[in-house]
Order: sequence, then structure tokens, then C-alpha cells
Amino acid sequence: MKKEIVSNRQGICLITLFVIGDAVIVARGLEAGRDLWISLILATLASIPLVWVYAKIQIGYPEKDLFEINEIILGKILGKLINVLFLVFVFVNGASIIRAFSEFFITVGLPETPQIVFGIFLTGLCGFAAKEGVEILGRLAELFLIILSFIVPMAILTLIPKMDIHHLQPVLYNGWGPVFIGTFSSITFPFGEAVTILMISMGLRKKESFKKVYILGVMLGGSILFSTAVTELLALGYNTYSSKYFPAYGAVSRINVGDFIQRLEIIVSTISLLAGFIKISVCLLAACKGVASLFNTVQYRFMVWPMALLLLNLSVIIYSDIFHAMRWAEEIWVYFAIPFEMILPILILVIIEIRNRRKDQGSCRHE
Repeated sequence: MKKEIVSNRQGICLITLFVIGDAVIVARGLEAGRDLWISLILATLASIPLVWVYAKIQIGYPEKDLFEINEIILGKILGKLINVLFLVFVFVNGASIIRAFSEFFITVGLPETPQIVFGIFLTGLCGFAAKEGVEILGRLAELFLIILSFIVPMAILTLIPKMDIHHLQPVLYNGWGPVFIGTFSSITFPFGEAVTILMISMGLRKKESFKKVYILGVMLGGSILFSTAVTELLALGYNTYSSKYFPAYGAVSRINVGDFIQRLEIIVSTISLLAGFIKISVCLLAACKGVASLFNTVQYRFMVWPMALLLLNLSVIIYSDIFHAMRWAEEIWVYFAIPFEMILPILILVIIEIRNRRKDQGSCRHE
């Protein structure tokens, strides 16, 4: 099978768009109150050692995905059991993202349209991209990030007249406790979700580049989320920000420059669609590779459409309504994500390091 190559720049763009994904449209870090902007800074910094773990795992096996790595270091039986758990994580996350974007378009634009219509549209587009593989996703991510690099600053600049610095005050009124809770929540969503990138195996030309790609991707994604969150807080105020399902849309709807530049909500829709497209495609590709690994085949492309249909169906039934979705995100996701984003990757890295030391010791004895 032909090796899929992704350049360093494409890898950074892929991780950046995956991180901002659905996080750019929903309220995040609400546990920190009006200090959520501090939580985002801390979460971005705290995520660096976490993605360093992901990069170290990939460096050990640069041409393997996480599913293959698990079977190599844990054995066939235990490896497949762990892979099933990661598959559950990917399916739940992918279906949740599809549902989130479907709810977004229904809420802000077409309330009478059935949710399944948007789900079919999103899943169909992502199916075509996932079938082409990670190399094409890297190229698309590079193009999309260039587009966003113009759209996001334009939206922020046009919102300056609507900003009020008092919306961020008083700073740390409730102390550091809520900030740390918001930080931990923000690590699990969206930064820790970057573990999904491990499951698709970016084929970088130099394995030493993985650390730089992962860290820069997360930092750039965190910078975009920070800038958009601060803009939304300054424009809306915390009370309005926390009461809206999609505060980014509410903030952009206030743009009015000389009664001429206004009604630019399409900006948020464009950002969300581009970033969401990449994130859903990565989750779908990871699901296909995971199932292919379970059945001991390297051919994953023929599984794209069956997996896409499964994701689509799960997205319809996973939540009863948008209230259920928000409750899941705020109260349950953190505990669901911790094993997959933190505990298991750290254990996998520890096992890899132990195996490598034993190999080194064995080679020294033979010498």
C-alpha cells in the first residue's frame, strides 16, 4: 500500500483545524465564569506536555497508527481490546460533532429542516475526503487555514466598536478554583481530542518533526480559540455569552460598520463548516482504520461509507435534543475523555519506553 506523506506545514494545519473544529462555535470553559479566557491560556500551555506524549508515541512507530501500535506493544488480544475502546471514543466523538454542527445550522438558520438533512450533507462530504486518505486531508487543511487566516481577523476587527473591556472585569473575582476547573475542562475539549490524530498516522518525512507539528498545531489552535473567545466575551458580556448555545454567531450578528458592513453571520458558518469538515473527516478516517485493524487488513477505504452511515445514525440517536447535548458536554464528557486522552496514552508511552530500554540493554549484553 502506498505510503501517505504529509508535510510539516500540512500536519500543523491539520491539527490546528482539528482542535478548533466544533470548539469555535460553542461556549467553552464556562466553569471559569468570565475568567474563561485565562482558562484557555492555561489549557493551551498545559496541553503541550499532553501532545508531547502523543508525538513521542508516534516517533516510536512513525509509519504506524495507534491501533497498530497497541497490537505491537500489548499483544494481539489486549491490543484489540484497547482498540475497541478507542473505537468507541472515536465513534461517540465523531457522532457528537456531526450532531453539534447539525444543531448549529438548524438553530441559526433553518429551524424547520430535519436534523438528518444536515447530517447527510456533512457526512457525505466528509466520506469523500476520508476515502482519499490523510494526504488529501492535509492539503485541504492547509487551504482552509489560509482562508480562516483572513476571515477570523476581519471578524475581530469589525467587532471592535462593540467591545467593552468591563465585560472581563472583575478578574479572578471567584479566585483560581473555577479557573483551574475550566482549564481542565478545556484540556479535554478540545485539546486532548488531538489523540485522534494518532489514529490516522500522519506520514511525516522526518519522525523528529512530530513534536514540532503537534505542539505548534495545538498552540495555533489555542491562539485562535483564545482570540475568538475574548472577542465574544468583550462583545456580548459573560451573561449573554453563557446563555447562548452558539455565542460566536451571536457576536458576529452584532457587526455593524456604518450601516453598510453588517449581517456577516455567514462568516461563522464558513469557519465552522471548514473546521468541522476536517474534524469529522479525521474521526471517520480513524474509525475506518480502527475497524480495518480489528479485521487484520490494511485496506480501509472500502469501509468508509459503511462507517459514515454508522456515524450518521449514531448522531441522530446519541442526543434527544440540544439540551441533552449541552449537558453531556458540560457534565459527562470530561470523565468520558480522560482515559482516552490522558491515562491510556501515558501508559502506552511508558510501555514503549520500557520496551526500548530492554532492547538497548539486550543489545549492550550481546556486544
